[in-house]
Amino acid sequence: MKITELTNVFMVRFLLTMSPTGNKIQRTTIAEIKLLKRWLEENDRALATVLHEISEQQGIAWCFFYSTVPPNIVNRNAQFTVDNPNLIAIVDETEIQSLQQGGQ
Repeated sequence: MKITELTNVFMVRFLLTMSPTGNKIQRTTIAEIKLLKRWLEENDRALATVLHEISEQQGIAWCFFYSTVPPNIVNRNAQFTVDNPNLIAIVDETEIQSLQQGGQ
């Protein structure tokens, strides 16, 4: 995923497309999460720091999240809402080591 820092928000955009209906053949929708900086300041400053650093480096990250609200579909984008800081984790790709690379 890519992270873009705007004035009041971080945009988390996934690199692979998805299908909101579950149809694996028609994966044409881009998934994204908008995280307001004000919300991050109140709920998870560490996550805000990670988002800023990855955005500044124009790096790629992995995102794991859970949302109880269905995504809002706008054009070809599925906008997910995460309303609990315990339900999202973002890890810089450089910090992930796969088992094929020798990690155990």
